[in-house]
Amino acid sequence: MTYLHLSLLATDLDASVRFYSALFGTAPDKRHDDYARFTVADPPLVLALRPAIGELPAGRVDHMGLRLADRAAVQAAEARLNAAGLALRPEQGVACCYSVQDKVWLSDPDGNAWEVYTVLGESLKLAPDGGGCCVPTAAAAPEPAAQTVPPACCG
Repeated sequence: MTYLHLSLLATDLDASVRFYSALFGTAPDKRHDDYARFTVADPPLVLALRPAIGELPAGRVDHMGLRLADRAAVQAAEARLNAAGLALRPEQGVACCYSVQDKVWLSDPDGNAWEVYTVLGESLKLAPDGGGCCVPTAAAAPEPAAQTVPPACCG
């Protein structure tokens, strides 16, 4: 099954966990002092919460993604995205968000980070260096594609 993945930066992680627990009617399936994850079947969503500490503004979407069933599905998506001419940054066997993952990073035309990934196992760390997780550094992130702006809005 494919899940939509959203990662949000929270001002108060505990308050956000209480809010999303009430919204989804369930507790997070993974919880650490610096991370919480909800995996919800209906709608198929993986919501990750991290404290906003010296990064992007709190309340902002950190990145988005698609969690796929297995490595083969990630490899198929990578081939499809390559064929479409998109700039990709693959990562295999990386520790991220207390999991070990295979993934491919890409950016939409507005520079929003997306990951297409699968979880291979558990990790004891948020990230390999114990620092922030998951979005590649700006220097390593693919450049957004050029985009034309439509002449009129909301018509």
